[in-house]
Amino acid sequence: MRARDLGVRTGDRVCLINPPVSFAENLGPFPDGAELVRPDAGEFEIAVCFVKTLDLMAERFESMRVRVAPRGSIWLGWPLSAAETDITFNKVQAIGLTAGMVDNKATRLDPAWNGLRFVVRPQNRPTWPNRAVVYSQYSNDRGSRS
Repeated sequence: MRARDLGVRTGDRVCLINPPVSFAENLGPFPDGAELVRPDAGEFEIAVCFVKTLDLMAERFESMRVRVAPRGSIWLGWPLSAAETDITFNKVQAIGLTAGMVDNKATRLDPAWNGLRFVVRPQNRPTWPNRAVVYSQYSNDRGSRS
């Protein structure tokens, strides 16, 4: 996966969480002013998070959701091999939708990892991040507490 395929733009702050060894090397050059930042560096425009369990994915997603810029995106990655994980596409999608974001691109992030990108819904961007309870038609519990 190349930086442009992730949606990296000029000046973006990009955070990688638990990437495969060769992932960052294969991103290629970033646009002018774009940079890799530590996961604890505050707000960012793009996060790419790799996890193997659904519980960890939900936990990491919530910590990223409150720090992603209104026009930013969060990529969630999970192993292609079902034997290595309890994660499925539908479960990943539910995590993002329940949190008030929307998925808009699915792809392979790496030869061994699936990926799904979430963005803030345009109508929610003026008040993002909304830390109140979020209602989603996709949530069984009528929202998530943040």
